[in-house]
Amino acid sequence: MNVNIKEKLILLIRLAMGAETEAVPNLSGSEAAGIYKLAKMHDMGHLAAYAITRYSLLDGKSEIADRLNQVYLKAIRRCARQKFVLERVGEIFENAGVDYIPLKGSVLREYYPEDWMRTGSDIDILVKKADYKKAAELITGGIKCESRGSDGYHSGFVTEKNVVIELHEALMDEHEYEAAGVLDEIWKSAEPVRGAEHHLRMRDDWYYYHHILHMLMHFETGGCGLRFLLDLWVLNCMEITDEMRDARRQRLQDAGLLAFADGAGELASCMFDGREIKSGELLTMRAFIIDGGAYGSTEQRVAYQRQKKGGRAGYVLSRVFIPYEKLKLTYPALEDHPALTPLYEVIRWGRLIFKPDGSRTKTELRAAGNATGALSDEKIEKMRKYLGL
Repeated sequence: MNVNIKEKLILLIRLAMGAETEAVPNLSGSEAAGIYKLAKMHDMGHLAAYAITRYSLLDGKSEIADRLNQVYLKAIRRCARQKFVLERVGEIFENAGVDYIPLKGSVLREYYPEDWMRTGSDIDILVKKADYKKAAELITGGIKCESRGSDGYHSGFVTEKNVVIELHEALMDEHEYEAAGVLDEIWKSAEPVRGAEHHLRMRDDWYYYHHILHMLMHFETGGCGLRFLLDLWVLNCMEITDEMRDARRQRLQDAGLLAFADGAGELASCMFDGREIKSGELLTMRAFIIDGGAYGSTEQRVAYQRQKKGGRAGYVLSRVFIPYEKLKLTYPALEDHPALTPLYEVIRWGRLIFKPDGSRTKTELRAAGNATGALSDEKIEKMRKYLGL
């Protein structure tokens, strides 16, 4: 990937976020198209388009000019639709007495220069486990939408305007760094938003913890994308008390996440404050994040997990046999019949290999023995140690 394109994308993101105007050379139509293509991989095409349009950076007339203008206008409309749906769901839950906590972008957009700048693929809402089924029924009964099914800890719905709602009964699938009793503590410390009784807000240290944990989950599966980094930069730029900042660090320290958060925070600061990256490990992390796109890549996921599992054999075994606690999320029947775990392991692999897109699984296994350059075991091992992983 063109290094110059990467540098210019980061510069455009800084400009969109309100950085002091820097000397930016005009872009040719092909350069703008290349930058937009990379930005779109990270769901940040609207920020690149906005900066190019706002600062009139296109060199002469170009076919891409109108397209870029439409891109960020579309992001504004997308944000408005999501806010409307969240408000409607909130009204339904409030009237039904269901406590709920909006997550991720629905909260973070408040801290961006403009709310539409923080896009999101869906609306994430956390409810208590006891209210989960009721909340799902309230959504389908109160909004014109279709169910997208459930994966064990959250359910998806899509409205007629293609707004996706993700209803959570837990923050995420079980993760090795997730502290015990997290959900109970989050609900105990959550406070009502002004003017509401059941619309609650997660306490700052828990929200920060969730962001880092969620970022790490994606990072370890092939890459977390630039948006996670920009979100972290925004959170670190918030004006909060020393006590709140200390609470964030203590929460991360207790969960074993502090080194990762500090490394990611330093990288975000270098990139979006325009400082030089002096650490080789952070340069590897930067390449890992940019090259992987918003949701990571198969090659990077395999390269990372291969090193984490102690080599190709360890990685392959971890893919063939997954823990009972995770397997039962896919096959709920195991909850009452754990002795059937070996059978369902075989069923799982049959589905992975022989389903229409089973080629992805085969690609993973082939990739387990091949990784070079920025994905070499040595570089990934150094990066992981630096980040405390």
